[in-house]
Amino acid sequence: MPEKKPELKSDALEAIKEKARLTYFDSDLKEVKSLKEILAKTKQIQDVYVPQLGCKVKIGHITMEEFSGMMSITDKNLLAIEMLFKLLHSGDSTVTKDDILALPFQITTAIIEQVMGGGMGFPTDST
Repeated sequence: MPEKKPELKSDALEAIKEKARLTYFDSDLKEVKSLKEILAKTKQIQDVYVPQLGCKVKIGHITMEEFSGMMSITDKNLLAIEMLFKLLHSGDSTVTKDDILALPFQITTAIIEQVMGGGMGFPTDST
């Protein structure tokens, strides 16, 4: 008799649905957009659900200029902290680097996985 797969808990299912919704552009729309439209859309603040926290965090964006400036940081941990700070600070200007450094390691890791897991600030699609 085949094993029955466990049903996803309601919270996990909601997290998956939320992640699927969090894209810069609707995947079912195949229309041409101008660079100005793309820039306007990517400057919007997003809410990214962090399942380990049971809540959303606000993230903004990192510009190419900011990203280029961070490339001199050779320590991967310091680079991740700087990127997380830039993303969270641009989403909520009250967030300071001291706030990021004061977070417990497991919370910082959970936020980094969700916020940067999809690649440099795009919300992740993994569960």
